[in-house]
Amino acid sequence: MREIIKDIDEREVKGEIEIIGYSFEPFHYLNVAVSGFRKGFMYAIAGAPRRGKTTFTLELATSVATNCKIPVLFFTYEQTKKNLTYRLLAKESRLNPDSLQRKKVRSDMIMDAKFMGGWKRMQSYMDYFYIVEATKADTIDRIRTYAYNVMQDFNTHDLMIFVDYIQKMPLSRAYMDEKFKVEEISTELKALSIELNNPIMTISSLSKEGCMIDATESPERPTMYHCKGSGDLEYDLDCAMIQAKDWGDTKELHNQLMHKAEEMGKDPTRVPKVDVVNLYLDKNRDAPEGIYSTLQYLFFIEDNKFIELGPKYDDDRYRFSKIESLVNDLIERNYIIFFDKEKDASMQKGRVQIKLKNV
Repeated sequence: MREIIKDIDEREVKGEIEIIGYSFEPFHYLNVAVSGFRKGFMYAIAGAPRRGKTTFTLELATSVATNCKIPVLFFTYEQTKKNLTYRLLAKESRLNPDSLQRKKVRSDMIMDAKFMGGWKRMQSYMDYFYIVEATKADTIDRIRTYAYNVMQDFNTHDLMIFVDYIQKMPLSRAYMDEKFKVEEISTELKALSIELNNPIMTISSLSKEGCMIDATESPERPTMYHCKGSGDLEYDLDCAMIQAKDWGDTKELHNQLMHKAEEMGKDPTRVPKVDVVNLYLDKNRDAPEGIYSTLQYLFFIEDNKFIELGPKYDDDRYRFSKIESLVNDLIERNYIIFFDKEKDASMQKGRVQIKLKNV
């Protein structure tokens, strides 16, 4: 009680606090909606395959490391450390991960310049960001040990943990029923977040039913109920996020990109692969008053990049003008790549050069 009184009195002198937890700007609207990643809170994000769950979570994780200069542990049970590092480099350099792994990057002046720019941006957080290639031996007890060792190395009580993903996490004993397994893991992760007094965020896969709902345009959308072996997962969470493709906005965006390419004399059959993805805050404990519950993002699939658009509103009457304004803004800020119409033009020569802007 005395600590709370002290906090309240200090704000009278120092001013109000904008964000309670660890900031992850530039995702401003989400950062405000959840008031940063709060100590002792547990977060989860769920979605169907190809919605960019890992990419989005990597962006949040590296943003925490960049802004807060605290150790961030990213445990991956699904991919190799090398593969995730390539994805990070692709995101920062705006180069396709496949190009980074196959092509002669240094021999191409444009690619080399992007590569060096991306590498420089990665250096701003790599001293604090740790990718752990987890195995069946990396139980929650092992994660606890990692966390305490890192806090000791950094001489700090602050850190954040990310897990990709919860259904693949091992336990010290086997469960025949995935529901009970996920329940125990989520309960133990929540207990760990309280013990460490730091936030933990995990990714969750969806059941077949949840994936089917998001596979086509539908009035329904996935919820935490559709998480694979969800059980009581939502009850352990302080913040539950669901990703789902906005089929209507994505279709309108694709159509307008085709028309804009044709208008500019470019090839309308080869436009950037960009999805509009909705992020639903289905649970948001202690949310700020009057805060929005649905946000929209652009997911640049080939570049492994998310851009926050802002809150989504239910009224679709202005969809055309909204997307039209978005397309014009993306072109003005050089985020869109179009190709020449000539059939014999190479992929590289046909690109509209883009000047990256940090968002």
